[in-house]
Amino acid sequence: MNRNIVMSPESGRNSSLTFLLIIASLLVSPGEAKVKMKKYIWLQELQPCNEEPGLAFLNGSFKYEGQGQYTIDLDGYAPRKIYRSYLFVEIKKCPTRWKSNDCEDIMSFPSDQDQCKNGYFQNFYDQFQPPISCPILGRYQAKNILFEPENYRSFFRTLSDEEWLHAHIDLYQDEKRETKKEACIMGVASFKMVRVEVKNNGNRTQRRRTNENKHKQEGIQ
Repeated sequence: MNRNIVMSPESGRNSSLTFLLIIASLLVSPGEAKVKMKKYIWLQELQPCNEEPGLAFLNGSFKYEGQGQYTIDLDGYAPRKIYRSYLFVEIKKCPTRWKSNDCEDIMSFPSDQDQCKNGYFQNFYDQFQPPISCPILGRYQAKNILFEPENYRSFFRTLSDEEWLHAHIDLYQDEKRETKKEACIMGVASFKMVRVEVKNNGNRTQRRRTNENKHKQEGIQ
């Protein structure tokens, strides 16, 4: 015996709504993800640049953690008391990984404040064991300091993929740098274009770096 199924107006509206929701989900499916290339800063070296006997020594190592983030370990030793601390940062762009006469100054940050009295870096000082305080004397170590070069990428947008960044951080006891350099650490970084896939998922944007594993191996020293 044949039975005719009669749908109520309410059931018809529900079916139409379900159909529209299915179509909408297909329109925003991951298949429409956009792929683009994005420039990233990749840390390559971190090492001391002042090894003169009798002066302070600062060394560092790093590990790439993924998502454009690094963790840095620092190891410092001051054989004599440092009562004042003035930091000077110089950044150059170079055609190679090694410093040469072809390097060009692009940025510098002279210090006009004694960092021993400046609380701006206190959170950084507190990451050391023991926490750094003046006068600086003895051994200080810090582990797993988070460093995100991506935060500074906008400063170097005009640099090409073939150029290198050389950064020096020098420590003096006077703001005019008339005394000997107490300590120095230098870092070298390159630029890499990374294939980034952007997926829209409602109000949430998901990114997947398809060649991150390759750069992870290159970033580990």
